[in-house]
Amino acid sequence: MVNMAYCVEQKSLFLQLPVELLCQICDYLDIKTIIFSFRYVCRDFYRITNHYNRYKLHLNTILDYEFNHIVQIIRPENVISLHLWCINQNLIESFFSLFEIKEFLQLEFLTIWNLDEFYLKQILSHLVTTCHLRSFSIYSLQQINISDEILNLLFKLFLQSSLRSVRLMFNIKQEFSSSSLEIIHLNICTDKQLISIINNCPNLRRLSLYDCQMNSMEHNFISNSLTHLTFYQTKLTIDQLEFILYFTPLLTHLYIRNSKSRFDCFQRLSQWENFIQKNLVYLYKFQFSLTCEDFHINHIETLINAFRSSFWLEEKSWPIICEVYNWSQWSELTIYSSTNVQTFFPHHCNYKTIFCSTSTMSYNNQITLWNVFLTANHNAFHYGIEWYKSRLSPFVNNIAELALQIDEISSIQSLKYFLTISNIFNFVHNIWIVIDGYEFNCIEAIQSLLCISTYFHSLGICYRYGCLKTMIDKIFTGLNIRINQLKIKTDDLDFMKWIIQRIQNVENFKFLHYYPLPMIWMELIEWLTFKQEKFTFEQDQYSLTISFHSRTIKNL
Repeated sequence: MVNMAYCVEQKSLFLQLPVELLCQICDYLDIKTIIFSFRYVCRDFYRITNHYNRYKLHLNTILDYEFNHIVQIIRPENVISLHLWCINQNLIESFFSLFEIKEFLQLEFLTIWNLDEFYLKQILSHLVTTCHLRSFSIYSLQQINISDEILNLLFKLFLQSSLRSVRLMFNIKQEFSSSSLEIIHLNICTDKQLISIINNCPNLRRLSLYDCQMNSMEHNFISNSLTHLTFYQTKLTIDQLEFILYFTPLLTHLYIRNSKSRFDCFQRLSQWENFIQKNLVYLYKFQFSLTCEDFHINHIETLINAFRSSFWLEEKSWPIICEVYNWSQWSELTIYSSTNVQTFFPHHCNYKTIFCSTSTMSYNNQITLWNVFLTANHNAFHYGIEWYKSRLSPFVNNIAELALQIDEISSIQSLKYFLTISNIFNFVHNIWIVIDGYEFNCIEAIQSLLCISTYFHSLGICYRYGCLKTMIDKIFTGLNIRINQLKIKTDDLDFMKWIIQRIQNVENFKFLHYYPLPMIWMELIEWLTFKQEKFTFEQDQYSLTISFHSRTIKNL
């Protein structure tokens, strides 16, 4: 029975919290949670919501009937953040029929998405005369509708002393300046705009560009205070990048992404140790993702080794991931930096016939070790067995883990034939079976596939759509091979316990997940200790490995 006196006492203690603290809790809640839930907990909360003055009214998250109720409760002067997204035209029209922008006296954050010019002009005309905004963002999918009049109003807005951050997600060709802006996000930027922004925004600290088009490297930057620079999808050459970075000596954070790069850019980047030490001495976080097609597989090892210097791995702690994709006659190489070397292999690589990945941390006796993902679905092997052998031959002697994605019996038969004639299991003893079908029932075919080898150091099983518990139960029924370790990706504690009890002929289990599970790991260890099992364990943020000295847990 619930102790009502205890509940009342707990409730009264909670209500004794200062109103300021309860208001700070509301700062982390969206407007619907505050109005439809928090408000009706008790009378005190009801009164708090009437006077709370930091509402965030985001129309893109509100339905018509919710809006009609919300506007009866909140007053515009109590709104500090406003999102006007023209997804629901009726809702936008209702908003402007009830409010004028000048009524939002405390507005600090304003986001506008594809709003009609009529409304946009109203808003900007007021803001350029009376503005308390700290952040302003505007998105437009109709690029041609940004008139000169609107642009002039925007540039006047940028001169307001309160404004600290702007995000302009449309193509803008004009140059502008601001003495107050600290953060700027632009869609596309020309070289002249870039020079103008850096030279004429003296307080600018963070600049993010989705693309930057450099036509000349004869411009001059003045001294600036940029600490964060981001190129989300740049087409800049490595020479152009270096030219820009020469003039940003205070950078602490740099992000570069280019999906249409060249291999010589990769090679130059791998030699950036001297460039960074000379020109970017404060650089703390360097993230990049580059993709190219003009590479030769034999050059990858040299590239990866260049990123294995003490500068990259020890001094800066910037591990690098390398991925190779193969389709038909087309291959693609991607390298990217990662603060987390846990690559969560295997990924689900849809539409990719062969996928190989490694990192600057994955090597043994100076030999790079690769994880290989081999798609064997209904389209598999239509390029021919020899094509598969030629694509895998550079990696076959150095495979750390091999993932086999299957979805039907015919693909398993083709895969079994390929694995048999290639003798790949002579080199690989760490296997993942990734089952990709909605109604997969080819259990005997999987068992036959696994029986190509009599021993696996580790076997992992993933089932994308069905019940993994049922699948594992069927696969291990009558399976007569020696497995040292069973690997499962799950966050289900009960399922982990079931696995340990069901699979008796395996003495080592590794449970993995994409996000940290410290409490789950602890509970499983406590459960095994309570069972008086003799075991050791190793764990990190994303995995827990249990090794039994002897098995005493009985079958379920």
